[in-house]
Amino acid sequence: MFDKLILIASILLLFVIALIPHLSTTTKMGFRPPAVPLLVYDPYLSIWSNGTYLANQSTRAWRGKIANLTSLIKIDGRTYRLMGKQTNNLSTLEQKSLTVFPLRSVYVFEGHGISVTMTFFAPRVPSNLKIFSWPITYIVWNIYSTDDHIHRVKIYYSTSSQLAVNTFDEKVDWERKIDGSVLDLKIGTVDQPILGLAGDKVGIDWGYIHTAVFANQADGVIGKSQVCQERFISNGTLPEGLLCNQPVMVKNGEPVEAIIFNLGKVGNQSITRYAIVALDEQYAVDYFGTWLRPYWMHWYSNIREILMDAAQRYNNVYDMAVKFDNQLMENCTKVGGERYAQICALAYRQSIAAIGMAEDSKGNPLLFTKENSSNGDISTVDVIYPTSPVFLLFNPDLLKGSLVPVLDYAESSLWHKDFTPHDLGTYPKAKGYFRKLGEIGLQMPVEETGNMIIMMDAIAHIEGNVEFASKYWLLLTKWVKYLLQNGFDPGNQLCTDDFAGPMPHNANLSVKSIEAIGAYAQLCQMRGDEQDAEKYMNIAKEWAIKWSKIDLSNDGTHYLLGFDSSQDSWSQKYNMVWDEILDLNLFPEDAVKRETRFYLTKLQKFGLPLDSRKLYTKTDWTIWTASLRPNTPYFHKLVDLVYKFLDETPSRVPLSDFYWTQHGKTAGMFARSVVGAAFITMLTDKTTWNKWVSMSDRINEDWAPLPNSYILFEPFE
Repeated sequence: MFDKLILIASILLLFVIALIPHLSTTTKMGFRPPAVPLLVYDPYLSIWSNGTYLANQSTRAWRGKIANLTSLIKIDGRTYRLMGKQTNNLSTLEQKSLTVFPLRSVYVFEGHGISVTMTFFAPRVPSNLKIFSWPITYIVWNIYSTDDHIHRVKIYYSTSSQLAVNTFDEKVDWERKIDGSVLDLKIGTVDQPILGLAGDKVGIDWGYIHTAVFANQADGVIGKSQVCQERFISNGTLPEGLLCNQPVMVKNGEPVEAIIFNLGKVGNQSITRYAIVALDEQYAVDYFGTWLRPYWMHWYSNIREILMDAAQRYNNVYDMAVKFDNQLMENCTKVGGERYAQICALAYRQSIAAIGMAEDSKGNPLLFTKENSSNGDISTVDVIYPTSPVFLLFNPDLLKGSLVPVLDYAESSLWHKDFTPHDLGTYPKAKGYFRKLGEIGLQMPVEETGNMIIMMDAIAHIEGNVEFASKYWLLLTKWVKYLLQNGFDPGNQLCTDDFAGPMPHNANLSVKSIEAIGAYAQLCQMRGDEQDAEKYMNIAKEWAIKWSKIDLSNDGTHYLLGFDSSQDSWSQKYNMVWDEILDLNLFPEDAVKRETRFYLTKLQKFGLPLDSRKLYTKTDWTIWTASLRPNTPYFHKLVDLVYKFLDETPSRVPLSDFYWTQHGKTAGMFARSVVGAAFITMLTDKTTWNKWVSMSDRINEDWAPLPNSYILFEPFE
């Protein structure tokens, strides 16, 4: 019997030893994002790796559709996979690490005497709006020998035509061209139905996908995916000439833009090569019947000018990106800790990649959010609201560019309501809310009205002037009067958490109204209107005191979900975060302490539920709720659970802002700009906030009026 136990113990020991290499690799990987941003620019160029290892599966668009990016490496005649799942059963080069920065996703591979660092970086640096507007991502390979031997190395990369279509039965054609020193490969649909397709989980079926490299560093063709890979695997070359017989359906052979870098002999000195992948949309948004060009056309007449500029300026742009990443990660760590910084790093590119950026007729930027994975709405006010901290921190002019379309629409003859519209249509068609069902129940009158006033005050607060708000003063005054009549005890209506359905007497919605009225009072103060400033601030303070008394539970432990809710009900009062950020100081000092103490009694495995009704939560609101008490153990407890969710969720999709706290699965919304909400904590540190705004690249703010074409539309009734 004893011998049998020894045998069993020995077998178990061998099993554990066999697991050690795997466990070691997993440990080296560190933080495991649910999905890794690769090519991210806007809702039509947003490609992710949904696995822990880059070579384990096909890359995908944010909407889940396969969008193949492939990279192979040939070392001393033998080929290995770096990125994408191939059908030829190649071995993978071992992935040693993955690090996600705000602008870069960095993979490190090693094996067979070679180290490869593969970096995807988008130069979305808000201190330089020209470069920020580039619709590109760099893919960079840094390669060197690790064993003091010389190795012969070639790199293969391809961008699939899948990125240029909505469905794979669409036909594409292509072009190969050398402009000066740059080789440019281009694919797009034959039909080019510009701005014709609107909806949620849809891809683009107009415009062109480009892959560009220096012509003297790489060979490149457009060919069938499998043929190009097989040729590289067999002899390290590409098929000669372009794929013939244009056009073809994408599903028939999957044309790809394929390139090869022949590095020759590689020693211990690193060799760098890069490709640039770009989306030329031609037009970005249908703005009330006027097609707006992408914002990058403020500086460039065509995409090839950008490709030339980006190729030649790589070193400077890369250094700029690294500096931005390092500064931001250092600041986020200082304000919120390492795990908070990692959340921000993952949120940054996603938040701006769910937004389209267009140029108005005066050359100023207009930004249009898309409700990815929720319903496809464009310029939804309660999406702009949680997104706003990322722009308030880095460049308030970009937030203004998001608000101008809503403000101009609300001032026009198309909108007759005393409250703020919910949205402007379905992306990419910004034609007004009236184009939809037109039911008042689909509006969020108190929600959106409060959101707009708060954001307008936040802009004035950090800029130290009220110039932008003053342009829309009559509108803001009409809105604050609506809140005075309807905001303290809201009627039966939706709030931004519309998945929970409408409810009357919503206490958190009441908080929003109170904060908004206080925000309006601040704007009056900045305008020199002392009488109205005092009037509205007094109302806000009186309401805050009244609220804190009537919504308090009988045992005094917490505030309720609604004024008439049961005593065991509760909800995250995330709207209260503006009280300190905007120096409003409306609510009694003990209100926040009472609420936050209570929240700690309701924590689940992966976070704090949104309210007492169900165990789902919102990533954005949890961080706002945590930021009620920044830089405290309470803050870190909530943020650590958000980090845990991201690190362990079985739902491998771009960062989800709506998930179940008991098991960490997404509840259905992901890849949305609202994750820019994570930067709210940075606004609690005034020194840090002012520093970043001072570095932003500002504009003249002379936005064009609503296009004359809007008169062709009928108003919403």
